[in-house]
Amino acid sequence: MAQKADNKENKMLIEHFMPRFCETDALGHINNVSYSAWVEQSRTSLLMNRDEIAFREGFNFVLANVNMDFMAEGYFGQQVSNHSWISELGRSSLCIRTDVFQDNRQLLNARSTLVYFDLTQKKTCPMPDDFRALIEQSSAFRPE
Repeated sequence: MAQKADNKENKMLIEHFMPRFCETDALGHINNVSYSAWVEQSRTSLLMNRDEIAFREGFNFVLANVNMDFMAEGYFGQQVSNHSWISELGRSSLCIRTDVFQDNRQLLNARSTLVYFDLTQKKTCPMPDDFRALIEQSSAFRPE
């Protein structure tokens, strides 16, 4: 189970957890597929479990892209820390950065792009001004 440490000074969400045995390969390395789930968990926590950007009706973001750069091997039995923040905010999209660390080594950096989506018309649209303001004022927003 992840432990959360909301770091307002650095404007990011930090989650700590222990990798499960099922997330490893035969050599005890973290399987690359597991990182996708960890990035998803942080992305969800960042956007839906914060007081400033609580889930609400009309929260119509869809995942458009995820890029991950694998930087080092991760191992079973050692705590992992995900550091996530909103790094870019566009008219109809936002980007979330997630850096994954283990034992003071960066294992991964990921960039997820979410677009605001009109579920009726099935197309991207500008996000509402009030929602955009919530993100801009959030402690999770750290433009790069």
